[in-house]
Amino acid sequence: MDNAIARMEEMIAAEPSTSPAASMGINSEIKRKVRRARRLERGEMSLGEDRESIVLPDILKNTLKNERFLLADIPGKNRILIYSTDEMLNVSL
Repeated sequence: MDNAIARMEEMIAAEPSTSPAASMGINSEIKRKVRRARRLERGEMSLGEDRESIVLPDILKNTLKNERFLLADIPGKNRILIYSTDEMLNVSL
């Protein structure tokens, strides 16, 4: 599926004068298909009713290298999410 997404992204990024998609007037359709493919690949995410009800999927808690990225999730009406890598914490100290 990654190859199909990459190909669609290339078509979207192409200059309008050279893009076959642009000449056919279907760029918006391609964009929709790319977004749908990404959602299916990554899993559906719902924003929920309010901040307290948001459930964060693992993809938003860890880096692509599967290292911790979400440092703190402080619940409440004004929920706070703190993101950083351990490497960046060491750099800033």
